[in-house]
Amino acid sequence: VVAATVLTWLLTRPILDLVDTTQRVARGDLSTRASVWAEDEIGSLADSFNQMVEELESNRTTIAENEQARTRLLKQLIGAQEDERKRIARELHDSIGQALSSIMLGASLIERSDAPQEQRSRADELRRLSAETLENVRRMSRELRPSVLDDLGLAAALDRYASEFQLLYPDR
Repeated sequence: VVAATVLTWLLTRPILDLVDTTQRVARGDLSTRASVWAEDEIGSLADSFNQMVEELESNRTTIAENEQARTRLLKQLIGAQEDERKRIARELHDSIGQALSSIMLGASLIERSDAPQEQRSRADELRRLSAETLENVRRMSRELRPSVLDDLGLAAALDRYASEFQLLYPDR
């Protein structure tokens, strides 16, 4: 009976150890490793299990690094969006806002003027300023969401903008 108990313990101990190790890994402890008691099937299983846990640990590290990189990129993206919003707000205020104020002032001056020649001159100036303002609004809307992006796709849109940039700034 003693010999049978000892023999049973010797035979089941590696299996129980492997079960205990798998439970610790299941709880998230990837630092634990199964003991290899002998070079038999159970030892081979423990060795394979240890390799699997090392691979899991490596994958967890890779996932954490990728998550950090994603977080950094997300912060950069949010920063770029904020910078673009500031640029748009500044451009709206500086160009469009001032142009519309000038148009309103010009319209008031036309109302007050009695001379037809002066009225025509001011009306011509208001039309020119309105056309410029409209062109600025169109340009800004194209910058915000270029229609070429929808029509041609990203690669073609980038090629087109690169060509336009070269035309505007040939020395760059």
